[in-house]
Amino acid sequence: MTVGRWQLLGLGWVKVDVDGSVARQISKVAIGEVMRGSSGGWLVGLKMTIGLIGILQVEVKAILKDIELAWNRGFRQVELESDNTMLNEFIRNGWASMSNVDEIKCIHDWCLKPWEVKFRHIQRDANKVADYIAKADGSVMDQLIIFYNLRNYARDFLEEDIR
Repeated sequence: MTVGRWQLLGLGWVKVDVDGSVARQISKVAIGEVMRGSSGGWLVGLKMTIGLIGILQVEVKAILKDIELAWNRGFRQVELESDNTMLNEFIRNGWASMSNVDEIKCIHDWCLKPWEVKFRHIQRDANKVADYIAKADGSVMDQLIIFYNLRNYARDFLEEDIR
């Protein structure tokens, strides 16, 4: 199912929006992610810039980091949204267990833990906060940056999403 805009969740759920951004001219790929509570409020954001690899590998790495972070923070009902249709279908249809990509197998293994994890496709326009975080300046190569406080530059997009 494709989601056209950000949707509220049931009580106790958290939502993670993931987006990757490729900058070929400078050989970098950036990942932006935002974790939100059931009413849409900010919980945590993440950003990482890595060397130029395919967008599928970028979003796989991002989702794996998100799953680990959600588990480690004690969340047990998580919905992950990405605009990568192929990746979402691959994971949702159970093909992840047969993948030759280690990170995809790890995602499958994480999903077998005692919690609920849903994967949804989201249109790029409905993923503005994660997209903006991915494209924001100030990231060091191969370093995961975690934003525990809402960044000013993302506030407008977050508020627009939950209206």
